[in-house]
Amino acid sequence: MDHDTIDRLIKVFEKYADKPLKRIPEQFNPDNPDPVRLGIDKDFIKALDPSLNDKIIEQKLRELYSHIYTALELWIRE
Repeated sequence: MDHDTIDRLIKVFEKYADKPLKRIPEQFNPDNPDPVRLGIDKDFIKALDPSLNDKIIEQKLRELYSHIYTALELWIRE
């Protein structure tokens, strides 16, 4: 990684260092994701590739969250 990318990642971690996250299952609810979780993930992705579209990133993250949420629900029920 180049220094600019590392600097952007450091800023993401500093931005969210003191922000509390909801319980893990609640973080990944695709209809109502934890805003901190969503912010961390979006900002992390943007730090790696600033040219990506914010709306597309959020759409893809919500799709991913849907899969994670379903898996967590199945796991918790057992």
